[in-house]
Amino acid sequence: MRWLIALHRWMGIGLGWLLVAWCISGVVMMYVPYPEVSFEEYVESLPNLEFGACCGEFPTDYDPGYTVSGFAIEMLADQPVLRVIDSFGGRNAIDLGDGEPVRAVPADAARAIATRMSTASRVDGRLEYLGTVSRDQWTVAGNFDRDRPLHHFSLNDPEGNEWYLSSTTGELVQQSTRRERVWGWFGSVTHWLYPTLLRQNARLWSEVVIWSTVAGLFLAVFGTYIGIKQLRRRRNGRWSPYRGMAWWHHTLGLVFGVLALTWLLSGLFSMNPWGLLEGSSARSEVERVRGTAITLGDAMSWAAGLARYDLPAEVTRVESAPLLGRAFLMAYGRNGYRARLAAETLHEAPLGEDELHAAAGALLDSGTSIAAAELLEEGDAYYFNHHVTRPFPVYRVIADDDERTHYYLDGMSGQLVSKIDSGRRWFRWLHLGLHRLDFTATMRSRPIWDVLMLVLMAGVTAICITGTYMGVKYLARRE
Repeated sequence: MRWLIALHRWMGIGLGWLLVAWCISGVVMMYVPYPEVSFEEYVESLPNLEFGACCGEFPTDYDPGYTVSGFAIEMLADQPVLRVIDSFGGRNAIDLGDGEPVRAVPADAARAIATRMSTASRVDGRLEYLGTVSRDQWTVAGNFDRDRPLHHFSLNDPEGNEWYLSSTTGELVQQSTRRERVWGWFGSVTHWLYPTLLRQNARLWSEVVIWSTVAGLFLAVFGTYIGIKQLRRRRNGRWSPYRGMAWWHHTLGLVFGVLALTWLLSGLFSMNPWGLLEGSSARSEVERVRGTAITLGDAMSWAAGLARYDLPAEVTRVESAPLLGRAFLMAYGRNGYRARLAAETLHEAPLGEDELHAAAGALLDSGTSIAAAELLEEGDAYYFNHHVTRPFPVYRVIADDDERTHYYLDGMSGQLVSKIDSGRRWFRWLHLGLHRLDFTATMRSRPIWDVLMLVLMAGVTAICITGTYMGVKYLARRE
């Protein structure tokens, strides 16, 4: 026991400050997440679709029979463009005015794009170009690599918004408010060990986070074991051998120690170390639900058709949404506008329940049947709104396979939006469930969730603070 207490003490001296920082930053992240552009925000930032300059010759650099996984049509400044996603996830843009590919977006073009966006968004501020950045604290992740360098703008509005536009496609790829940037340093940057200097090296950052968490787990395990072993009734009637700050640390550890363990463990699982909770790809299911391949020629043809069709004024983006071999488009616009259009007529074509049933049948391999299927207007255990806003209604399909795989089809387009197999199921419970305590609808409803998390976080934070304080005092006595 003596050497175990000594090991726990020295590990606490080395790691206590980090655990305190993780606890406090976790509270901040409950209310201020890391900045990102949601799909709804992106749609709201776009100018209304206008097809006055559409459509030019077919681009000479492209094969009309080239198969794409999807496309979208939106405005780039004053010009409609076709944004194409290839089979490997790459993004390309084609100017629908002259049919030429958009290969780069220089500074003057970026200014024009941002100016139209700010006008369309009715920004209450003065747009200011801040130059290009290769990476900064809010664009350090690897998913921005294909867009670098980024055109950086300040909106000088009351919220202190800043925009980052891709220099390769002109898309808005990141935005942040002053509140998100300030609190982000105390929240996500601290919690994820996310400073630019470390995060820009993805492999090093991943190893540092994983092994720091593993070390924290050993610290918590040793502390919990010591606390339980030391809990016994003594001749003087006391259950704990400690007094003062040590008594508080011992008592808090007995009450909240297991929670500290589960939070550290679930934090480790967020990194999916060594691929332990890797889910399988949904690519084959997506292709079966679509039932047809989309070619670049199809996309250009439908874009030309849209130019002859009177779209609602609020539409800012149209994207492909084929279903069961038939071509459909999804139109998105301001104030949450969503509508499905038949690609042949460009008239609204609301999704029918019979189509959802047919899409559910197409999801599965020939040897797998459907155990259950139903339309959900609100969330269940695996698909719900909490930290992330998801589209509803959805059609849930449960496969009668060994994993009881859950599939979720968008209730307006029929597209597959989520697949939950055994790997993702374990990730949901071992990471999201344990880390956020969102096990049930009641637990994740607010303010119940806030009260629960704040009380428990206070207890775990108190463990870390008392342990760190005792470590500092121990070092001071040795000097």
